[in-house]
Amino acid sequence: MYLLSTLKGIHKGSVKWTFPSDNDGESLVYEWSADKPLNPREVKELRQNRFGFAFQRNTMLPYLTVEENLAYHYELKGASKKEALDEVDRVLEELFLNDGSVNATVEEKRTKYPGDLSGGQLKKVSIVQALVKRPTILFADEPAASLDHKSKDEIMKFVRDWAQKGKGRRGFVWVTHEKEDPDDYSGGRCLDVKIEGTANEEKPTNRFLYYTPPKKKAMNEIIE
Repeated sequence: MYLLSTLKGIHKGSVKWTFPSDNDGESLVYEWSADKPLNPREVKELRQNRFGFAFQRNTMLPYLTVEENLAYHYELKGASKKEALDEVDRVLEELFLNDGSVNATVEEKRTKYPGDLSGGQLKKVSIVQALVKRPTILFADEPAASLDHKSKDEIMKFVRDWAQKGKGRRGFVWVTHEKEDPDDYSGGRCLDVKIEGTANEEKPTNRFLYYTPPKKKAMNEIIE
C-alpha cells in the first residue's frame, strides 16, 4: 500500500496509475519505477489531490478540534480559516448524503478535541479526514481494526457508499489481517501477501484489497 501511494520508494518493478480526466479530456497517467522516480511536483499532486490516507493511528492534531482538523488541509492550500470551514461544510454535506452513523459522530463531535473521542469515533473521523479533500483513491491501513462488529460495518458501508457515489471515478485500497474481510467488504480484488518468517514461526498474512464499484471501473493499477 505504501509503495502504491508514494509514501515509500520502490526498489524493484514499477507502479502505474491511470486516472480519468477531470474534464473529459485525456486520462492522467502517473508511472514510476526504481530507475525513474516521480519528481517532487508529481508526488505533491498525487498526495495532495489524488490520494487520501487513513492510517492505523489517527493523524489528527490534538490541540485542534475535529472541525479544525478537517479544515487544516484547505488552510495549508492558502484558504482562510472561514473559507476552510465553509469548504468542510460543503464536503460533509456531500459525504453524509443518506448516511446516519458516521454523520452523527462527526456532527456531534465537531467542537470536541481528539482526546475527547472514543476509539470508534476516532476511526470514523479519521476516515472523513482522509475524504474531506475529495481524493480519487482512498488508502486505509486496517480502517476498522479493534472495533466491534457494528462499528466496523458502519465504517465499511460508509466507505463503499463513498466509492459508489463516484460513479466509477473513485477507488478504495486497504490492508487488513482479518481473513473474513474480503468476503464481507471487498467486492473487488484481493491479494494475499505472505510475510516471511523462520521455519518455526507462523507466517502472518496481509490482505491487500482494491475496490471500485462493479462494472464502472475507470482507473487501472498495474504493478509489474
